Amino acid sequence: MYSRRAMAYRAFGPSGGTLRLGGDGIYFLSLLAPQPLIASRIASSSVHTTPAFSIATTTTRTTSTATATPSAIYRTTARPTLDFHRPNQLPSSSSSFSSSAIHHHSPRDMSSAPPTLAELLARNQEWQTRTLEVRPDLFKSCAAGQTPKVLWIGCSDSRLPESVITDTDPGQIFVARNIANQFNPEDDNVISILTYGVQALGVEHIVVVGHTLCGGMIAASEAAIAGSSPGGALGRYLTPLVKLAKSLKENEEAAKLEDPEFLLLLTQESIKQSMRHIAATEIIKDNWAGKESPLSGKVMKKITIHGWIHDIATGKLKDLSLSLTPPEA
Repeated sequence: MYSRRAMAYRAFGPSGGTLRLGGDGIYFLSLLAPQPLIASRIASSSVHTTPAFSIATTTTRTTSTATATPSAIYRTTARPTLDFHRPNQLPSSSSSFSSSAIHHHSPRDMSSAPPTLAELLARNQEWQTRTLEVRPDLFKSCAAGQTPKVLWIGCSDSRLPESVITDTDPGQIFVARNIANQFNPEDDNVISILTYGVQALGVEHIVVVGHTLCGGMIAASEAAIAGSSPGGALGRYLTPLVKLAKSLKENEEAAKLEDPEFLLLLTQESIKQSMRHIAATEIIKDNWAGKESPLSGKVMKKITIHGWIHDIATGKLKDLSLSLTPPEA
């Protein structure tokens, strides 16, 4: 069993685990040196797994092979524009939109908007101006289409904007964000994002990104202790995470952990669970089998799935050195 220190060390220390995909999912085998963050490092791919709380003894590495160059599809040469100064371009009252529900206002009307919204619009204009000065072709490039290499599955937390904390440009990361960065195979929204990212855009890496001080993790942990979940949609959404928290609390060593350490453990195990769910989808299975994408008509590069964690207090991303690659042929 892991000691408290060892569990916390696994979550944030300089070592991670190597995973190997087997018939029963991911099993933890050994601790490895950390891989550098994807900006410079996206070259390395290894996978492994662990039954919760087992001690590592061996290491297995696999390497994925590229079968085709991914490309973006569904582009059109005709790009409609909307003149924001022409109210007659808005849907008429006879359309599905009613003028009483959605109305046009001129830019000068924004003086009456809440300060926070007016500030957002002003900052956007400043950002656009600055960007055009140093990157005059960026927006034209974005208008031509997108070819992101990374699908980011992260938390909706306002402190975790992926393009800001990775210092990336528009068009470089395809994004799915929800409470507690969950990948639920019954969630059509996240499944649709995975489908489009893999089969149409041709992303090569999927990164599940958890973070410290996550409200979803805290709520799940508290619900596991109380024996009940919050009601409504939020309660239904958190159910799989609450079940995971309960299973961890049933472990004698994990149950002894104080809240900060337990939450780190829950966050890491949740990341691994989402990685397993992603790998189990037909979308990834077909990709790993080298099947032609039904959306692009091409064989896309094989996906590697990674696990990261973001430390809110320091702003740093930590590569947990957890990755899933295609099974060996």
